[in-house]
Amino acid sequence: MIRYNSRKPEGAEAARLAEAVGSLLCAARERWGWSRTHLARLAGMSPSSVAAIETGRSRPAWRSLVRLAAALHPDDPVRAAAFAHDLADAAGPSLGSDPSLPPTVVRELFVEVLSRSMVRLGLDLDDDAIRHVVMAEIRGVLGSADGVTDEARLAVGS
Repeated sequence: MIRYNSRKPEGAEAARLAEAVGSLLCAARERWGWSRTHLARLAGMSPSSVAAIETGRSRPAWRSLVRLAAALHPDDPVRAAAFAHDLADAAGPSLGSDPSLPPTVVRELFVEVLSRSMVRLGLDLDDDAIRHVVMAEIRGVLGSADGVTDEARLAVGS
């Protein structure tokens, strides 16, 4: 089990977080020409929370990174997910604690993002060959499709 340190980052850790996570987040926010307050509003967070993440004064939680990434990439869930992972990788061992989502929810979200991406790419979800490849990839990523709910299976037509 991973244990998270809940104390506020200090010294070298705070500087590393500001440099690694804060610089990525700040650069993305500034590309849109947004203030911290505007980004916070879009992400459903307080401006002080966004400032604390950008300056390395807090350990960012996964949920916060996902919300910030979704706000910065509102029309592209795949890009938002990739950016959230980039931020989490930058945080490294300083990623704050966050309750985990149940595995079935994670699997359903995975299938939903995959399905939406396929539609945006113009792939036919009713094509048996495409459906076979998609389910094989899902099994490869998730270990098996046993945990994929019937509703999620319907999303990719298997």
